[in-house]
Amino acid sequence: MSDLLRLHTDAEGKVWCGYKDVCSHPTNLSVSEFVNTSTFKSAKQTRCLGTAQNASLITQSYQAIKRRESEGEPFSSLEVGSPQLCPVRALRDDPVYCLMRIWQSDSQARLLHHWHPVDSFIFNSYLLVDSVKNSPGKAKAVFKHHPSFSSVSFVGTSNLDIAMQLVAKIVDPRWFWNEDKPHRLSKLYRYLGLTPANFKNLDNFKEFVSVSDLDNPLVVDSSFLTALAWSTKEVDSINYSLPENFLWRIYRESNFSSNGLLKASKNFVQFVTYNWLDNITFRKSMFDASSFFKTQNEALAYQAHEGQSQKQG
Repeated sequence: MSDLLRLHTDAEGKVWCGYKDVCSHPTNLSVSEFVNTSTFKSAKQTRCLGTAQNASLITQSYQAIKRRESEGEPFSSLEVGSPQLCPVRALRDDPVYCLMRIWQSDSQARLLHHWHPVDSFIFNSYLLVDSVKNSPGKAKAVFKHHPSFSSVSFVGTSNLDIAMQLVAKIVDPRWFWNEDKPHRLSKLYRYLGLTPANFKNLDNFKEFVSVSDLDNPLVVDSSFLTALAWSTKEVDSINYSLPENFLWRIYRESNFSSNGLLKASKNFVQFVTYNWLDNITFRKSMFDASSFFKTQNEALAYQAHEGQSQKQG
């Protein structure tokens, strides 16, 4: 892998790189400076971990490569890999360790944590992550082009700003994918804190809608974000017959209990994630409308909404 350029950013946004026999090297350059260096421009293949910390690195690298291709320069590949290549958060914050793992990943890591070429969908996902952190106004415009937007916006009581933060926190659902059991989302549920113990503490969760920390998805607990993303109305104000309120029917069936809130929130994550995966993998095998809607007319209503969203996007 001597032609492979390995990249990572540290906590200050400076680029670290590894190439040929160099395991890791601090460039002391910002991302915008590094993508204009000969080291980056001459790389045939570039890889980095798909972490939120690397969002700016991924988006600016992709844009720089596309600019060079439009000018007739040789093709260069850019790939992102699962953050689980470095399974512990503290290790993902260590550029030296991350670059070593990209270089010398064990066989299990190579098999389980696939690398994906950065395409327009991946670019949009990391642009959203970067924008939520650094440019909230821009993030709202980016979110409308995100592969999860049509499913999020269908839910009649969804709060798009909060849902956007939740989507940015997930980054890419493939990092939680179980290939042997692709419909199983237990890793993602665990990551988002969707557990009975957490939801027992959410009895008065709507009081947190006005908390200023909701502007920072890194501060707010993921279970709060997930619940608030779809349920910002009062139960008495919901028209339960509408197809877009299918989550509220689940919540009502459990007498609006904490377990019902958890079940409906898991269904929200399923609904969004299955559609998201279908859109970025083009398999169209994850989402099954009959699992969420009680009639064919409801399924057709979502199909019509999805078609309209794609036209607008």
